[in-house]
Amino acid sequence: MNYYFLLLLSLFIITIIWGKLIGFDNLKQNKKYLITIFVILTLFLTLKSENVGVAAKSYKEIFYDISKMSFLDVYSYDRYEIGYKYFCKLISMIWSNYQFFLCIVSIIEMIGFYYFIKNYSKNYIFSLFIFVTFDTYIFTFGILRQAISLSLLLLSVKFLKENKLLKYIMLVIFASLFHKTALIFLLLSFNFRPFGILLF
Repeated sequence: MNYYFLLLLSLFIITIIWGKLIGFDNLKQNKKYLITIFVILTLFLTLKSENVGVAAKSYKEIFYDISKMSFLDVYSYDRYEIGYKYFCKLISMIWSNYQFFLCIVSIIEMIGFYYFIKNYSKNYIFSLFIFVTFDTYIFTFGILRQAISLSLLLLSVKFLKENKLLKYIMLVIFASLFHKTALIFLLLSFNFRPFGILLF
């Protein structure tokens, strides 16, 4: 059986049973439900094979290459963003095991999505449905740098909404150290309406 189908089926059954017990209207903003689903999603992502993902082989090579380098040599390694390279190095100093690295990455990725849905969704069930079935969740399986960067950007929205622009800009710049395309989010600090409408 396809593992992803099994995941979808499990989430569906949990949602139906929980909704029947407390009512679907109460489930829409139930934080225990949201945490439970995200724990399952994180575990599923964490336990995936290290060979799953469009760039799995290259990410694995990057990690092991960097793990063997000195801290100074990491800076000049290949073309990847500096934040991602040093992130690989720091994790490898704890344990030079790629599966462990993927576990840490999975947790970081899911934190941003969890936080964003928890704070800005009026219907957790609907938001989770979109997240899991519209390929956003699958996206996190293989595109590690972009997913880490996106997670940080989702966390930064809080500062933008609170008009704490310096904190917002700093977090966007930090996200760009994992994937440089994050810098486009700096436009939001100037109240660039086309993007603002999409977010809010």
